[in-house]
Amino acid sequence: SNYYRVGIGASANFEIYNTNYGRTDLLITQSTGDATFAGDVFINRTGILGSAKLSIQADAGEDVFGVQCNSLNTTTKLINVFNSAGVDIASITINNDSTPDMLFNVDNGAGAITEVLKLDSSQNATFAGTIGIGTAATTNAIEIDGTDGTSYVYLKSDVATTGARVGLNGDDLIIENKQASGDTIFDTNSIERMRIDSSGSFGLGIVPKASGTAWVN
Repeated sequence: SNYYRVGIGASANFEIYNTNYGRTDLLITQSTGDATFAGDVFINRTGILGSAKLSIQADAGEDVFGVQCNSLNTTTKLINVFNSAGVDIASITINNDSTPDMLFNVDNGAGAITEVLKLDSSQNATFAGTIGIGTAATTNAIEIDGTDGTSYVYLKSDVATTGARVGLNGDDLIIENKQASGDTIFDTNSIERMRIDSSGSFGLGIVPKASGTAWVN
């Protein structure tokens, strides 16, 4: 049988332990306010999720975590990630109460924090470095790499619901307006210079005036 006891351990720690086959500490609370659990922890559940050390089940409308930062600066870390040597290598911080931007950082282990991604209160995202999609980020601001015919940037709006795309197919650069009645327009300095309309007509310095023709001004 298993026997569980509650007692006062070394350094006046409050302890819950299992006496079966010797003494195994299950929970230790220290006078400093720290608490140590010997095993996995699950809240509002009957068991752990996968191999998670902490498993929490929340019902609809409930918050899983609640964190309040008393310090109004970016050194207050909501989440800190450590490597196997116990050195902090990444963190999530928040700016302050008046501009509650969430910052994702890499840390050098000596207290210096380098911002990588910022999500601000206006739902904007700002990356500090380059972005690689399907590939490691390079010196290009954004680089997309995929199988042939799939490396496209797709654009649409609440009006242009079919949208447009720009990308590569084989060795060809594709600029495609997928809107049935949409033109493709090339501007410089906010002035239209060239247009290909939905019928295939081409205008250089002028809007084409007839279907299937080329107009040059």
